Amino acid sequence: MKRGIMDKPKFEWLCDELGWGPAYARGVLDCLFEIVGRECPRGDVGSMTDREIASAMKLEPDDRRRIGEVIEKMIETGWLAPHDEHRLVL
Repeated sequence: MKRGIMDKPKFEWLCDELGWGPAYARGVLDCLFEIVGRECPRGDVGSMTDREIASAMKLEPDDRRRIGEVIEKMIETGWLAPHDEHRLVL
């Protein structure tokens, strides 16, 4: 679990962009950090499919169906970054 996540402006921005409450967003990010640490220690989360990322983040069904938008908003808010070799990195 990363400290200070909820104090970052980009956290509030992510919540606003996706219509998520802070507790849900925190849980989603914690799940993402956990799977990346375990399965993608170089941060190359793009080695996983969008469906695998959605599953790892424990998204609610409505958010799983819009995983493309979720990933796009995570890029826009600075939680993920596009990468030429790995597609996405944390």
